[in-house]
Amino acid sequence: MKPLLISLLIARSLCAFSEPTNLKPGDIAITAFNFQDPDQFSFVTFVDLNPGTIIYFSDCGWKEDNSFREGEGLITYTVPDPGKKAFEVTTYPSDPGFQTAGIGGFFGFSVDGDQILAFQGSFTTPEFIFAITNNNASWEPTAVDNNTTALPPGLTNEVNAIALNKSNNSRYNCSLEMGNQSDLLVAMTNASNWIQGAGRIMLPTECFKSALPIHLVSFEVKLFPEYNRIEFITSNESNVRVYELQRSDNGVHFSSIGFLKAENRKEPTTYYFLDYYPHSCYYRLKEMDTDGHEVIFKSTFVSRDTQEVIGYCMYDLNGKVKGSGEGSYLQEEGVLAEVRLLDPGMYFVKLITREGCVIKKVYNE
Repeated sequence: MKPLLISLLIARSLCAFSEPTNLKPGDIAITAFNFQDPDQFSFVTFVDLNPGTIIYFSDCGWKEDNSFREGEGLITYTVPDPGKKAFEVTTYPSDPGFQTAGIGGFFGFSVDGDQILAFQGSFTTPEFIFAITNNNASWEPTAVDNNTTALPPGLTNEVNAIALNKSNNSRYNCSLEMGNQSDLLVAMTNASNWIQGAGRIMLPTECFKSALPIHLVSFEVKLFPEYNRIEFITSNESNVRVYELQRSDNGVHFSSIGFLKAENRKEPTTYYFLDYYPHSCYYRLKEMDTDGHEVIFKSTFVSRDTQEVIGYCMYDLNGKVKGSGEGSYLQEEGVLAEVRLLDPGMYFVKLITREGCVIKKVYNE
Protein backbone atom coordinates (compact mmCIF):
# COMPACT_ATOMS: atom_id res chain seq x y z
CA MET A 1 0.00 0.00 0.00
CA LYS A 2 2.81 2.39 0.86
CA PRO A 3 4.53 2.14 -2.59
CA LEU A 4 1.20 2.92 -4.27
CA LEU A 5 0.73 6.02 -2.10
CA ILE A 6 4.22 7.23 -2.99
CA SER A 7 3.49 6.69 -6.69
CA LEU A 8 0.26 8.67 -6.45
CA LEU A 9 2.03 11.53 -4.68
CA ILE A 10 4.74 11.61 -7.34
CA ALA A 11 2.13 11.61 -10.12
CA ARG A 12 0.22 14.47 -8.51
CA SER A 13 3.37 16.55 -8.03
CA LEU A 14 4.35 16.01 -11.66
CA CYS A 15 0.90 17.07 -12.84
CA ALA A 16 1.01 20.18 -10.67
CA PHE A 17 4.45 21.06 -11.96
CA SER A 18 3.40 20.91 -15.61
CA GLU A 19 0.23 22.99 -15.33
CA PRO A 20 -0.15 25.45 -18.25
CA THR A 21 1.19 28.94 -17.58
CA ASN A 22 -1.39 31.73 -17.26
CA LEU A 23 0.00 34.85 -18.89
CA LYS A 24 -0.61 38.51 -18.11
CA PRO A 25 -0.43 41.44 -20.56
CA GLY A 26 3.21 41.96 -21.55
CA ASP A 27 4.42 38.49 -20.55
CA ILE A 28 5.32 37.93 -24.21
CA ALA A 29 6.14 40.41 -26.99
CA ILE A 30 6.37 40.23 -30.76
CA THR A 31 10.00 40.79 -31.80
CA ALA A 32 9.80 40.70 -35.63
CA PHE A 33 7.66 39.87 -38.66
CA ASN A 34 7.81 39.32 -42.40
CA PHE A 35 4.39 40.05 -43.92
CA GLN A 36 5.90 39.58 -47.37
CA ASP A 37 5.45 35.92 -48.37
CA PRO A 38 6.30 33.54 -46.87
CA ASP A 39 4.67 34.69 -43.63
CA GLN A 40 6.89 34.72 -40.58
CA PHE A 41 7.00 36.23 -37.10
CA SER A 42 8.79 35.71 -33.79
CA PHE A 43 8.04 36.44 -30.14
CA VAL A 44 9.96 36.47 -26.87
CA THR A 45 8.61 35.28 -23.52
CA PHE A 46 9.54 37.15 -20.35
CA VAL A 47 8.37 34.31 -18.08
CA ASP A 48 8.96 30.56 -18.06
CA LEU A 49 6.35 28.70 -20.11
CA ASN A 50 5.38 25.23 -18.93
CA PRO A 51 4.84 22.55 -21.60
CA GLY A 52 1.23 22.43 -22.73
CA THR A 53 0.73 26.19 -22.39
CA ILE A 54 -1.41 27.46 -25.28
CA ILE A 55 -1.05 30.90 -26.87
CA TYR A 56 -3.20 32.08 -29.77
CA PHE A 57 -2.12 34.49 -32.51
CA SER A 58 -4.66 35.96 -34.92
CA ASP A 59 -4.56 38.36 -37.85
CA CYS A 60 -8.29 39.03 -37.39
CA GLY A 61 -8.89 42.63 -36.35
CA TRP A 62 -10.60 43.66 -33.12
CA LYS A 63 -13.92 45.54 -33.34
CA GLU A 64 -15.38 48.27 -31.16
CA ASP A 65 -18.13 45.86 -30.00
CA ASN A 66 -15.39 43.79 -28.27
CA SER A 67 -15.29 40.91 -30.70
CA PHE A 68 -13.03 39.71 -33.50
CA ARG A 69 -13.83 40.53 -37.09
CA GLU A 70 -13.89 37.10 -38.70
CA GLY A 71 -12.58 36.38 -42.17
CA GLU A 72 -8.92 35.72 -41.49
CA GLY A 73 -7.00 33.14 -39.45
CA LEU A 74 -5.85 31.82 -36.11
CA ILE A 75 -2.59 30.21 -35.02
CA THR A 76 -2.47 27.92 -32.01
CA TYR A 77 0.92 27.62 -30.36
CA THR A 78 1.30 24.81 -27.81
CA VAL A 79 4.54 24.96 -25.84
CA PRO A 80 6.38 21.66 -26.45
CA ASP A 81 8.42 19.68 -23.92
CA PRO A 82 10.43 20.60 -21.93
CA GLY A 83 8.90 24.08 -21.96
CA LYS A 84 10.35 27.52 -22.69
CA LYS A 85 12.65 29.55 -20.47
CA ALA A 86 12.20 33.28 -19.99
CA PHE A 87 13.88 35.36 -22.72
CA GLU A 88 13.72 32.56 -25.30
CA VAL A 89 12.62 33.61 -28.79
CA THR A 90 10.16 31.44 -30.76
CA THR A 91 9.63 31.74 -34.52
CA TYR A 92 6.62 30.88 -36.66
CA PRO A 93 6.42 28.63 -38.63
CA SER A 94 9.85 27.00 -38.21
CA ASP A 95 9.68 26.14 -34.49
CA PRO A 96 7.54 23.17 -33.36
CA GLY A 97 4.19 23.74 -31.67
CA PHE A 98 2.31 25.83 -34.24
CA GLN A 99 -1.00 24.94 -35.93
CA THR A 100 -3.02 27.25 -38.19
CA ALA A 101 -6.75 27.48 -38.87
CA GLY A 102 -9.10 29.78 -40.78
CA ILE A 103 -11.84 31.82 -39.11
CA GLY A 104 -14.21 32.14 -42.04
CA GLY A 105 -11.14 32.70 -44.20
CA PHE A 106 -7.46 31.80 -43.94
CA PHE A 107 -4.38 32.86 -42.01
CA GLY A 108 -2.11 35.09 -44.08
CA PHE A 109 -0.52 38.49 -43.60
CA SER A 110 -1.27 41.33 -46.01
CA VAL A 111 1.42 43.66 -47.33
CA ASP A 112 -1.25 46.39 -47.36
CA GLY A 113 -1.33 46.38 -43.55
CA ASP A 114 -2.15 43.76 -40.96
CA GLN A 115 -1.95 42.86 -37.28
CA ILE A 116 -0.89 40.11 -34.89
CA LEU A 117 -3.00 39.85 -31.72
CA ALA A 118 -1.72 37.43 -29.07
CA PHE A 119 -4.07 36.05 -26.41
CA GLN A 120 -5.07 33.14 -24.21
CA GLY A 121 -8.58 31.96 -23.39
CA SER A 122 -10.53 31.45 -26.60
CA PHE A 123 -11.44 33.22 -29.83
CA THR A 124 -14.79 34.30 -28.36
CA THR A 125 -13.47 35.18 -24.88
CA PRO A 126 -9.83 36.23 -25.39
CA GLU A 127 -7.48 37.46 -22.69
CA PHE A 128 -4.99 39.58 -24.59
CA ILE A 129 -1.25 39.47 -23.91
CA PHE A 130 0.32 41.57 -26.68
CA ALA A 131 -0.65 43.21 -29.96
CA ILE A 132 1.07 44.78 -32.95
CA THR A 133 -0.31 46.54 -36.02
CA ASN A 134 1.51 47.96 -39.02
CA ASN A 135 -1.42 49.50 -40.89
CA ASN A 136 -0.82 52.92 -39.43
CA ALA A 137 1.15 54.69 -36.72
CA SER A 138 -1.95 54.52 -34.50
CA TRP A 139 -4.77 52.10 -33.69
CA GLU A 140 -8.09 52.36 -35.51
CA PRO A 141 -11.44 52.84 -33.71
CA THR A 142 -12.60 49.45 -35.03
CA ALA A 143 -11.74 46.74 -37.56
CA VAL A 144 -13.47 47.50 -40.86
CA ASP A 145 -11.43 45.25 -43.17
CA ASN A 146 -8.56 42.75 -43.15
CA ASN A 147 -5.99 45.51 -42.68
CA THR A 148 -7.36 47.32 -39.62
CA THR A 149 -7.86 46.71 -35.92
CA ALA A 150 -8.74 48.52 -32.72
CA LEU A 151 -6.47 48.25 -29.69
CA PRO A 152 -7.63 45.13 -27.79
CA PRO A 153 -8.96 45.63 -24.24
CA GLY A 154 -6.51 45.21 -21.40
CA LEU A 155 -3.57 46.41 -23.52
CA THR A 156 -1.93 49.83 -23.59
CA ASN A 157 -0.10 51.26 -26.57
CA GLU A 158 3.64 51.68 -25.96
CA VAL A 159 3.36 49.46 -22.87
CA ASN A 160 2.28 46.04 -24.15
CA ALA A 161 1.19 46.96 -27.68
CA ILE A 162 2.77 48.81 -30.58
CA ALA A 163 1.47 50.55 -33.73
CA LEU A 164 3.95 50.84 -36.61
CA ASN A 165 3.59 52.77 -39.83
CA LYS A 166 3.16 50.64 -42.96
CA SER A 167 6.06 48.26 -43.41
CA ASN A 168 5.94 44.82 -44.95
CA ASN A 169 8.78 43.57 -42.78
CA SER A 170 10.13 44.85 -39.49
CA ARG A 171 11.99 43.84 -36.33
CA TYR A 172 13.04 45.17 -32.95
CA ASN A 173 16.60 46.49 -33.20
CA CYS A 174 17.77 44.94 -29.89
CA SER A 175 18.79 48.38 -28.58
CA LEU A 176 18.09 47.11 -25.05
CA GLU A 177 19.07 43.49 -24.50
CA MET A 178 19.18 43.06 -20.73
CA GLY A 179 16.91 44.44 -18.03
CA ASN A 180 13.67 43.83 -16.23
CA GLN A 181 10.46 43.09 -18.08
CA SER A 182 8.93 46.56 -17.88
CA ASP A 183 12.05 48.31 -19.19
CA LEU A 184 12.40 45.87 -22.08
CA LEU A 185 8.74 46.38 -22.99
CA VAL A 186 9.21 50.15 -23.00
CA ALA A 187 12.05 49.74 -25.50
CA MET A 188 10.22 47.15 -27.61
CA THR A 189 6.99 49.15 -27.92
CA ASN A 190 8.83 52.29 -29.05
CA ALA A 191 8.41 52.51 -32.82
CA SER A 192 11.76 54.29 -33.18
CA ASN A 193 13.47 51.09 -32.00
CA TRP A 194 12.16 49.06 -34.94
CA ILE A 195 14.03 48.44 -38.19
CA GLN A 196 11.70 48.50 -41.19
CA GLY A 197 12.44 47.42 -44.72
CA ALA A 198 10.78 46.71 -48.05
CA GLY A 199 12.70 43.42 -48.43
CA ARG A 200 12.59 40.43 -46.11
CA ILE A 201 14.56 40.77 -42.88
CA MET A 202 16.43 38.35 -40.66
CA LEU A 203 14.42 37.68 -37.49
CA PRO A 204 16.44 38.04 -34.26
CA THR A 205 16.92 34.73 -32.47
CA GLU A 206 19.27 35.80 -29.67
CA CYS A 207 18.37 39.35 -28.76
CA PHE A 208 17.95 39.14 -25.01
CA LYS A 209 20.13 38.23 -22.06
CA SER A 210 18.27 36.73 -19.14
CA ALA A 211 21.16 36.39 -16.71
CA LEU A 212 21.22 39.50 -14.54
CA PRO A 213 24.49 40.10 -12.67
CA ILE A 214 22.62 40.48 -9.36
CA HIS A 215 19.46 39.43 -7.58
CA LEU A 216 17.73 42.49 -6.11
CA VAL A 217 16.21 41.26 -2.85
CA SER A 218 14.63 44.56 -1.80
CA PHE A 219 14.62 48.30 -2.50
CA GLU A 220 13.01 50.76 -0.11
CA VAL A 221 13.18 54.38 0.97
CA LYS A 222 12.88 55.38 4.63
CA LEU A 223 11.84 58.95 5.45
CA PHE A 224 13.62 61.01 8.09
CA PRO A 225 13.02 64.69 8.97
CA GLU A 226 16.00 65.99 7.00
CA TYR A 227 16.73 63.26 4.46
CA ASN A 228 15.59 60.09 2.70
CA ARG A 229 17.53 56.89 3.37
CA ILE A 230 17.62 54.69 0.26
CA GLU A 231 18.35 51.10 1.19
CA PHE A 232 18.59 48.05 -1.05
CA ILE A 233 19.72 44.47 -0.56
CA THR A 234 21.33 42.29 -3.23
CA SER A 235 22.55 38.70 -3.42
CA ASN A 236 24.62 36.64 -5.87
CA GLU A 237 26.48 39.67 -7.19
CA SER A 238 28.84 38.87 -10.03
CA ASN A 239 30.77 41.12 -12.36
CA VAL A 240 29.06 44.27 -11.03
CA ARG A 241 31.03 47.50 -11.31
CA VAL A 242 28.87 50.17 -9.66
CA TYR A 243 25.33 51.09 -8.60
CA GLU A 244 23.82 54.43 -9.56
CA LEU A 245 20.93 56.00 -7.61
CA GLN A 246 18.53 58.11 -9.67
CA ARG A 247 15.74 60.54 -8.76
CA SER A 248 12.81 62.03 -10.68
CA ASP A 249 10.02 64.48 -9.86
CA ASN A 250 7.60 63.05 -12.44
CA GLY A 251 8.58 59.39 -12.83
CA VAL A 252 9.69 59.89 -16.44
CA HIS A 253 12.91 61.92 -16.51
CA PHE A 254 15.52 60.67 -14.03
CA SER A 255 18.86 62.20 -13.04
CA SER A 256 21.79 60.74 -11.13
CA ILE A 257 22.18 61.57 -7.43
CA GLY A 258 25.11 59.32 -6.52
CA PHE A 259 27.08 56.10 -6.96
CA LEU A 260 27.94 53.12 -4.75
CA LYS A 261 30.77 50.71 -5.51
CA ALA A 262 29.62 47.08 -5.77
CA GLU A 263 31.09 44.55 -3.33
CA ASN A 264 30.34 41.50 -5.54
CA ARG A 265 29.37 39.15 -2.73
CA LYS A 266 27.37 35.94 -3.09
CA GLU A 267 25.66 36.41 0.27
CA PRO A 268 23.03 39.13 0.89
CA THR A 269 24.62 42.59 0.91
CA THR A 270 22.97 45.79 2.16
CA TYR A 271 23.68 49.20 0.61
CA TYR A 272 22.33 52.58 1.67
CA PHE A 273 22.46 56.17 0.43
CA LEU A 274 21.24 59.42 2.02
CA ASP A 275 19.44 61.98 -0.13
CA TYR A 276 18.70 65.40 1.37
CA TYR A 277 15.66 66.17 -0.79
CA PRO A 278 12.53 67.70 0.83
CA HIS A 279 9.91 66.91 -1.86
CA SER A 280 7.91 63.95 -3.13
CA CYS A 281 9.80 62.07 -5.84
CA TYR A 282 10.63 58.78 -7.51
CA TYR A 283 13.79 56.77 -6.89
CA ARG A 284 15.27 53.94 -8.92
CA LEU A 285 18.42 51.84 -9.07
CA LYS A 286 20.71 51.41 -12.07
CA GLU A 287 23.31 48.61 -12.12
CA MET A 288 26.37 48.78 -14.38
CA ASP A 289 28.60 45.75 -14.86
CA THR A 290 32.22 45.46 -15.98
CA ASP A 291 31.17 44.36 -19.48
CA GLY A 292 29.41 47.65 -20.17
CA HIS A 293 25.86 46.33 -19.71
CA GLU A 294 23.33 48.30 -17.68
CA VAL A 295 20.14 47.29 -15.88
CA ILE A 296 17.54 49.78 -14.61
CA PHE A 297 15.11 48.50 -11.99
CA LYS A 298 11.55 49.61 -11.36
CA SER A 299 11.13 52.96 -9.64
CA THR A 300 9.64 53.63 -6.19
CA PHE A 301 7.48 56.64 -5.33
CA VAL A 302 8.09 58.54 -2.08
CA SER A 303 5.66 61.17 -0.81
CA ARG A 304 6.58 63.99 1.55
CA ASP A 305 3.38 65.95 0.89
CA THR A 306 0.82 65.92 3.68
CA GLN A 307 -1.51 68.77 2.70
CA GLU A 308 -5.19 68.14 3.18
CA VAL A 309 -7.20 67.44 0.04
CA ILE A 310 -10.97 68.09 -0.01
CA GLY A 311 -11.50 66.67 -3.49
CA TYR A 312 -9.67 65.09 -6.39
CA CYS A 313 -10.12 63.78 -9.91
CA MET A 314 -7.70 61.64 -11.91
CA TYR A 315 -7.89 61.16 -15.67
CA ASP A 316 -5.82 59.67 -18.49
CA LEU A 317 -4.20 61.33 -21.51
CA ASN A 318 -7.49 61.10 -23.42
CA GLY A 319 -9.33 63.04 -20.73
CA LYS A 320 -11.23 59.98 -19.48
CA VAL A 321 -11.94 60.14 -15.75
CA LYS A 322 -10.33 57.19 -13.97
CA GLY A 323 -11.34 58.05 -10.41
CA SER A 324 -12.51 60.83 -8.09
CA GLY A 325 -13.41 61.53 -4.49
CA GLU A 326 -14.10 64.19 -1.88
CA GLY A 327 -13.93 64.61 1.88
CA SER A 328 -11.80 66.35 4.46
CA TYR A 329 -10.16 63.06 5.48
CA LEU A 330 -8.11 62.88 2.28
CA GLN A 331 -4.36 63.45 2.11
CA GLU A 332 -2.32 64.04 -1.04
CA GLU A 333 -0.21 60.95 -0.36
CA GLY A 334 -3.32 58.78 -0.25
CA VAL A 335 -4.71 60.25 -3.47
CA LEU A 336 -1.48 59.61 -5.37
CA ALA A 337 -1.43 56.07 -4.02
CA GLU A 338 -4.76 55.51 -5.81
CA VAL A 339 -3.00 56.12 -9.12
CA ARG A 340 -0.76 53.12 -8.42
CA LEU A 341 -3.83 50.88 -8.75
CA LEU A 342 -4.48 51.96 -12.34
CA ASP A 343 -3.02 50.44 -15.49
CA PRO A 344 0.51 51.57 -16.45
CA GLY A 345 0.61 54.91 -18.22
CA MET A 346 0.56 58.69 -17.79
CA TYR A 347 -2.20 60.29 -15.70
CA PHE A 348 -3.20 63.77 -14.52
CA VAL A 349 -4.41 64.27 -10.96
CA LYS A 350 -6.40 67.37 -10.06
CA LEU A 351 -6.12 68.10 -6.34
CA ILE A 352 -8.54 70.52 -4.68
CA THR A 353 -7.28 71.96 -1.39
CA ARG A 354 -8.54 74.76 0.83
CA GLU A 355 -5.90 77.00 -0.71
CA GLY A 356 -6.87 76.30 -4.32
CA CYS A 357 -6.41 73.75 -7.07
CA VAL A 358 -3.30 72.05 -8.47
CA ILE A 359 -2.82 69.54 -11.30
CA LYS A 360 -0.03 66.96 -11.10
CA LYS A 361 1.26 64.68 -13.83
CA VAL A 362 1.96 61.16 -12.62
CA TYR A 363 3.57 58.29 -14.53
CA ASN A 364 2.45 54.86 -13.31
CA GLU A 365 4.74 51.93 -14.16
